[in-house]
Amino acid sequence: MSHSAVAGDRKLRVLVTGAGGPAAQSFMSAFVPGEIDWFTADADRLAPGFQLSPPNRRVIVPRGDAPDYVDTLLPLAVRIGADVIVPTVDTELVPIATARDRFDQAGIKLLMARRYTFDLTLDKWMLARHLRNVVVPIPHTTLLEGQVEIPPRRFPLIAKPRTGSGSRGIVLTHSQADVAALPRDGSYLLQEFLPGAEYSVDVLARQDGTIACAVPRERIRIDSGIAVAARTVRDAELVEYATNSARAIGLIGVANVQLKRNAGGIPALVEINPRFPGTMSLTVAAGVNMPRLALDDLLGHTMPESIDFTDAALVRTWQDHAVDPASLDASDAAERVVAA
Repeated sequence: MSHSAVAGDRKLRVLVTGAGGPAAQSFMSAFVPGEIDWFTADADRLAPGFQLSPPNRRVIVPRGDAPDYVDTLLPLAVRIGADVIVPTVDTELVPIATARDRFDQAGIKLLMARRYTFDLTLDKWMLARHLRNVVVPIPHTTLLEGQVEIPPRRFPLIAKPRTGSGSRGIVLTHSQADVAALPRDGSYLLQEFLPGAEYSVDVLARQDGTIACAVPRERIRIDSGIAVAARTVRDAELVEYATNSARAIGLIGVANVQLKRNAGGIPALVEINPRFPGTMSLTVAAGVNMPRLALDDLLGHTMPESIDFTDAALVRTWQDHAVDPASLDASDAAERVVAA
């Protein structure tokens, strides 16, 4: 389905943030070249995703955790005539969601979940507590705050930051001495070590909150928190746990639910990333184009009643782009961006 004409005869204008990350690039790659008028945003002028949009469609913005992030992004989006914004960076999600009314008033749609969902999922301690009574196995989780004594029989344990994404800050602890070296200010969690296979399930929820589909994949090889080799799997249990989790967090749009098998072989929830994932290209290759489906739904188009996937696998490779040296000089891109 084409999204070409939304205002007269011009193409749909979509601003994708976090152009330096794999999520932005996999989202944009899900569409036919030339189908959408892409604008890209990032804090880094050398963000690789900038190469997916023309030089005059690239904007430099502050980091998502900067106090002036929304106050910079919104006027830029208005200036370029953006119809839709797709945020792909965790630190941007809460600021943009908090300002949703301001974007609505400017006539800009947001392809993202609601603030409620982000409050639950971006804090791993809050997520574990919230999902305790949902039919989803949760690994035993302890907040590392003050004096915490761990019985020796419970080691090894995974220590992870309460907030953050990827594998940053994650430590495998084997003793009380390892735990003692970690912060005790409530910023870290201790979690049951899950030794089995690891899975990600891409889940799509319609704007009314109903789950449209879920596509599980096994993360065969992981580098810096990103799957570099993966394959789809047909596992009803994974689908059930992922969809239960998505309903429990009030998901609208797309989220990536990560699970890992415990010592008994049962999948347990690891975390939920409430945004488009970097390995979305595998779900698209499996015949479920979630970026297109989610965008269609946001724009009020009818979504298929039944959505199934085919078997597919992915190996991530480096891809080099030979570019005009002038295209790397994007430090003033925010000033050169075309008007609507």
